[in-house]
Amino acid sequence: MDDPYAPVPSGTRETVDHVDDASTIHMKWNNGGRLGVVLGEDSFRKLTAEKLAEEQAEKEGLDEDESLNMTM
Repeated sequence: MDDPYAPVPSGTRETVDHVDDASTIHMKWNNGGRLGVVLGEDSFRKLTAEKLAEEQAEKEGLDEDESLNMTM
C-alpha cells in the first residue's frame, strides 16, 4: 500500500473488520495498524485455510502431504 502517512509493508497480514458502502475493505493489521484497502488501488490476496497450512508447514519443515493433513 502506498500511503505516505500509514505505510503497510509488503507481506503484512490482516483480518477483515468490515466493508463500507464505498467497497473499502477495513482491516485490523497484524502490526497493530488500521487502514482500509481500496479495490483497484491496493494489492492484496485472500489466504485460504489450505494456503495458511502450507505456509505453516514450510516454516516447520513438513512436506506437502503432511501439510494437507493439517487442514482436514
